[in-house]
Amino acid sequence: MGRLADNMLELKQKIDSSHNQRIDLINNLQQDRKNLSVSVEDTLNDNNHQRMSEFNKVMGGIKDTIKDVRNDTMKRTEYISDMRKNINIQRDQLRKDLKQNSQKELSERKKYLADLQQSVLKIRNDTQAAQKEIQDDLSLIRSVWSGKKSLQNAMDADTKVKKKAVSQPLKKKDLETESSTANNNDIKPDSKTSESNNDQIKHFYKADKDDLTQIIGIGYERQRLLNNSGVFTFKQFAQTSADTLSEILGKHTGLNEINKWIKSAIELAKTV
Repeated sequence: MGRLADNMLELKQKIDSSHNQRIDLINNLQQDRKNLSVSVEDTLNDNNHQRMSEFNKVMGGIKDTIKDVRNDTMKRTEYISDMRKNINIQRDQLRKDLKQNSQKELSERKKYLADLQQSVLKIRNDTQAAQKEIQDDLSLIRSVWSGKKSLQNAMDADTKVKKKAVSQPLKKKDLETESSTANNNDIKPDSKTSESNNDQIKHFYKADKDDLTQIIGIGYERQRLLNNSGVFTFKQFAQTSADTLSEILGKHTGLNEINKWIKSAIELAKTV
């Protein structure tokens, strides 16, 4: 019995001791919880202050950015407005320049057309004069060929008319009067004179047989110069010296080119 009582007493002491330890543990836990709550609250307060500070800083940066964007937008608006003004000024100046250039170009074109009309009129007059000269030459040839006029008198009359035309251009009426006067002074030759004239003017009709423009480089103007100098056939052309042809056709014509024409005339004379 005594041992059991001791054991019970010892067990009770252990239970009391364990109870006291639990009470101390609970007290400690409560204290730790309170300290933790305070620490968490302090930490949250610190975090809130820090976050608010960071938030205010970010908001300040955003406000500054918005302000810079507004200023930049205003500057760009002013720049665009100035650019539009400059574009309008340049456009008006360009229109003015184009209008002036168009008027100047129109004036130059009118002047060019007037000069062109004058040139065409001059060419037309020169062509009519050349046609008149050809008609007179043909009339002269026909009168000599028919024996109504001697070759010498016909040539003298023609030379007289041409000299007068060079010294003082005649009107159409004056030319007809001069031609009529020359025809009225015709000399009727005898049969011998007629035969002599026929022999002398055969070369005029050679021009109908030989077309000198077949020689490459000889045009109608050069053919006219050759005919006026008495060259009507390929054979005559080939037999004429290069120096003489140069004098007939003009000093600007090269001798090498003339020699080529002479060779071409020789070949063409073989085909006639």
